[in-house]
Amino acid sequence: MGTRRACRAKFLLGVICLTAATVTLGQESYIDRLKCEGELDGRTLAADELTSILITHVEWLESNPDNNRVNKKSSMCGVILHQADLTDAELTEADLRETELSQADLNGARLARTTFEPATLPDPGGFLRVRGLSEIRFSGQVNPAVELRDYFRESGFRSQEKAVTAALTKHKLNAAPLRERLFQGYIAGGRITDYGANPWGALGWLSVLVFLFLWPYLLALQAQQQINGIWLIRSDDRVVRGQSEADQELVPYRGLMRSIPCALYFSVLSAFHFGWRELNLGNWIVRLQFREYTLRPTGWVRAVSGLQSLSSLYLVALFLISYFGDPFA
Repeated sequence: MGTRRACRAKFLLGVICLTAATVTLGQESYIDRLKCEGELDGRTLAADELTSILITHVEWLESNPDNNRVNKKSSMCGVILHQADLTDAELTEADLRETELSQADLNGARLARTTFEPATLPDPGGFLRVRGLSEIRFSGQVNPAVELRDYFRESGFRSQEKAVTAALTKHKLNAAPLRERLFQGYIAGGRITDYGANPWGALGWLSVLVFLFLWPYLLALQAQQQINGIWLIRSDDRVVRGQSEADQELVPYRGLMRSIPCALYFSVLSAFHFGWRELNLGNWIVRLQFREYTLRPTGWVRAVSGLQSLSSLYLVALFLISYFGDPFA
């Protein structure tokens, strides 16, 4: 009995030691990953040295167009860039961990996919026109980005605040479950608006859909089927009446080039066929016509038109929410 207890105790002790060693190894690996390695770590760069580093970095970016680079280690990690002039600098994929940026001027600099974990932040005036803020990345510490976002929020710089918020949201979603990433990215519109940083992306997609839906409407015009077509309905109380005008008729097909404007116009009407009572964008567009008529679809064309209206309503709502609010904050 005593032997068994001793064996069990030794076994448990071995498991505890192995677990502790694994945790320690993981912590050391994580700490080593965050350390800056390079001959410039802790150095204050002269203007000519900084210019040379930036030129070399641009040359490396241009000579390596592949986005899956893993061996690049920027020499600006841990560098002291106090009062440095980084105006319009190309810092894409640079490593700014533990970099001293106090009083540095980064206006116009591009920080796309840059590891942004500086030891000190630049003055607010030197950070307002930075490009690629929504694409900055983090290897561990997000406190500098949170501090920067809070400053932008307190100062009323909403575009910059949303850009940093987008970067933080992307970082958070990297460790989120798949269902959360799918919901935030596609259902909530994160991919469309760059997680709130680019609300105009929603209107851009709406414009794309207008041109995409043009083609099924063009096919319907060409087919000239009563059950699956686009009808021109003239108002009964119209002021001007032609002698040979019917109250309703299929929109005629006049060849490809002459029918494209008609299909495009119907696509625009379908895209904005939503509203409430008199607040209907589609009705407002109809009032711009020289003649009194409406276009009505039948059959599958009606279903396609309804799908376009719902998609457009979603995109317009997404634009308004992202422009006037911050849904990903």
